[in-house]
Amino acid sequence: MTTYTVLFAEDVPHYGFAEIEADTVAEAIAKARAHWDENAEQGLTDDPDWSNTVCQRIVSISDRNREDVARDIRLDSHYLGIATDAELRVRDAAPALLAALRQAHAQVLELARERDPDQLGLWDAIFMPAKEAIAQAESRTPPAGS
Repeated sequence: MTTYTVLFAEDVPHYGFAEIEADTVAEAIAKARAHWDENAEQGLTDDPDWSNTVCQRIVSISDRNREDVARDIRLDSHYLGIATDAELRVRDAAPALLAALRQAHAQVLELARERDPDQLGLWDAIFMPAKEAIAQAESRTPPAGS
């Protein structure tokens, strides 16, 4: 039996408060952003919430030779990453996009079966990227490089 060393991690959210005067919600948001930009280096969030950790993960598992045998394994559903506003909108729309992709794939194959069964293989091949995307979305295994 081999002994492995496991490095776990989780992030603890920290909270901080500020008073901001504004005439509208939009102005309050703008002032809050400006307040953050001007004061973040001073540590605006110094109240930890130890009971609400996020991004729980296995950072690495090493064998007895200290060689990593596994890395970056999520243990909860939280995700920490950098994304543009457009990428966040796509992520939010992902369930609808997946449903539309499934429906489009099924409808194209049904039409091919009805109208030209000899071309069914061709249409299935054309939709191969869609099938792979659906399989990846339904899998619990992260894509390579994640």
